[in-house]
Amino acid sequence: MASRQSLLPALEFLQTAQTIGSLSELDCAFAKVLEPFGFEVFQYTHLATPGQPLLPRSLFGRPSEAWNAQYRQGALYHRDPALKAIFTQVRPFTWTDIRQGGATAGALRIFDEAGDFDLKEGVVVPVHGPHGSVAGLQMVGANCDLDPAVRPTLHTLGLMYAALGLPLSELSAEPKPRRGFSAREKECLLWSARGKSDWDIGMILGLAERTVSMHCDRARARVGAHTRVQALATALKLGWITAEEI
Repeated sequence: MASRQSLLPALEFLQTAQTIGSLSELDCAFAKVLEPFGFEVFQYTHLATPGQPLLPRSLFGRPSEAWNAQYRQGALYHRDPALKAIFTQVRPFTWTDIRQGGATAGALRIFDEAGDFDLKEGVVVPVHGPHGSVAGLQMVGANCDLDPAVRPTLHTLGLMYAALGLPLSELSAEPKPRRGFSAREKECLLWSARGKSDWDIGMILGLAERTVSMHCDRARARVGAHTRVQALATALKLGWITAEEI
């Protein structure tokens, strides 16, 4: 059972996480906060987008690379009962919950296989997007704290990590421009200039609202502007954007 002292890093993470500016820094902070609970690996996996086939993609985290390799090679997601449960659950659940929930012996065998990699127990946080997307964060270890009183804390930590990690992973995957804005920065700034809100832009470009905001903030920073209007004016002077594009 986690002590009061072990909860202090969790409180600190919740208070300071929004100031983190890179995915590697976020992973380090999250690993530190999970350590007192006995979790050694964690990963955020996108499962489904409306209208597209099921194809799980690990987007960020600190997974067990050896287990992930076997998981992918055997296409184990077809029989993974934890992944299937994410679609019907909104609250965190454990591998033990799945074991006790009536899954078939064949499906449960995946947990024994994970145990061969010293992954004995896990807590899963379902993440359901506002437009029907489905994802999940798994936190796994050999000796985890499964005290029911800890679950609300793990739920809050997991949702915070997922909400911050998704836009940071999108930013880190984008090629860095040698000169001018990145393609996404330019798109977001132009749509903002046309009067669209960050939410509107996210719907148009298929991005999270926070990701749009971060792209616009980086565009401002590139030209040393305090506002988006100033950034646009400076970009016009520099030739990074033309009047015809607005």
